[in-house]
Amino acid sequence: MKRIYKLQVPTAVAEGKIILKLSKGAVILSFQCQDGVPTIWVMIKADEPKVENRQFRIFDSEQLIGDIPDDANFHYIGTAQEGSGFTGVWHLFEEVKG
Repeated sequence: MKRIYKLQVPTAVAEGKIILKLSKGAVILSFQCQDGVPTIWVMIKADEPKVENRQFRIFDSEQLIGDIPDDANFHYIGTAQEGSGFTGVWHLFEEVKG
């Protein structure tokens, strides 16, 4: 059986690096703002006890991202935008190993 969970994504992190503990095999479905908070929705197997650390990077629009090595393998997750007069826009990538 599978379930969908939501997790808040911190935006004020050193060098944009984020490590999230997710169930093994978790599938990220979406990255959006909910009530002004950047959030991901993740589908997991409800009975999966194994947890793995997954590394992400988050960037503001127009932010220099030159500190990513040329050989880094990042998978684009999505873009989340604030509303209600705030102009924050974040772009989330997952570091893919191997």
